[in-house]
Amino acid sequence: MDTEVAIIGAGLAGLRCAQVLSSRGVAVRIYEASDRVGGRVASDVIDGFTIDRGFQLLNTAYPALRRSVDLSGLDLRAFDRGVRLEQVNNRRLLLDPRQNLFSGPRTLRNLPGTFQEQLQLGRTLAKLAFGASPHLPEPELPTAQWFANSRFSGPLVDEVLQPFLAGVTLDPSLSGSSTVTALILRSLLRGRAAVPARGMGALPGRMAMDLSPGTVLTQCRVAAITPTGLSTSHGEISAAVVVLATDWPMAQELLPQLGSSEMNAVTTWWHALPESPQSKVVCLDLEPSPITNTVAMSAAAPYAPNGKGLIASSAPGTRADSATDGAVREAVARCWDVEEREVELIATSIIPHALPRMSVPLNLTPPLEVAGIVVAGDHRATASIQGALASGERAAKGVLKKLGRAKKA
Repeated sequence: MDTEVAIIGAGLAGLRCAQVLSSRGVAVRIYEASDRVGGRVASDVIDGFTIDRGFQLLNTAYPALRRSVDLSGLDLRAFDRGVRLEQVNNRRLLLDPRQNLFSGPRTLRNLPGTFQEQLQLGRTLAKLAFGASPHLPEPELPTAQWFANSRFSGPLVDEVLQPFLAGVTLDPSLSGSSTVTALILRSLLRGRAAVPARGMGALPGRMAMDLSPGTVLTQCRVAAITPTGLSTSHGEISAAVVVLATDWPMAQELLPQLGSSEMNAVTTWWHALPESPQSKVVCLDLEPSPITNTVAMSAAAPYAPNGKGLIASSAPGTRADSATDGAVREAVARCWDVEEREVELIATSIIPHALPRMSVPLNLTPPLEVAGIVVAGDHRATASIQGALASGERAAKGVLKKLGRAKKA
């Protein structure tokens, strides 16, 4: 036997599974097809700019995140709690009064909707934020229907909730599960959105440091799997247990018994500016432009060389052509009050399989084993970093049980 447990994929789920198993003395080996750990959570440096693989943020309230890594070692840089609504000649700032007590009256004036809708939204968010356990909507509904039942409508949805959630879930139709939407809102209200100073790739890099040298074998492509072995580009591997922790397309290719699943895509354009804006909130572009949101990454973290700014602008779907790039550049210039000629495209991130679609009804505890293979990943939990990490932990517990090492109650 080459290893006690073979894990396919060094994304967050695979790394977290390996962390838990290694802490229990289990011999683990991770087989990763690419040249680095992290999967979709990765960063590159281009011309001195830190470019993440699409627009990604860490939320400090994720319980599994705190179990997985010492946050102090990531040098997190936080964004402000709030959003800016961008329209021509109508720029409105909505700040969380918990961060800025004096912003409350202005935020109420800027918040769309009737007073009754604003009050109902406040009550809903308070229940999500401050309850010992999440007050999830019952019954589970498509998010748009949940909002309608909660009497949120018109500008409150069209100008705040829909564009904000479209950027988070990559589901502009708000057809995804109200359970996931409620959990997302709860985590945002209870934590801070942040990025590591060196980019999102620092998270999996830090997790991998907890593993023994040689645990992760990169540039090793897996071609086929069985419950006790792998066929890889490095030869045949035998194991007592096999864990499949890849992204959804690869998981389905290696294990067709998983069935079908839909994924949401995202495109992120990264632009340099002559200097960095100071605003540390996400801007929601309400004009008919290609982008849904835009944020000054360099305002919060050192993502740009000294004296420069870096803007990340995103939209659900895959869009990359010269006409779209020009329209995005125009929107970035408008949102950040600069001339178009000052907006320089550094990179475009097109992620066709960015997040699993959280359709109704949602099964948050699917079978841990499929055809004798333990399966992990955000497609087996919630479409988030929290979901990926929690799925890795769940997989590790299942492996320990299969090995007869589960803790006694």
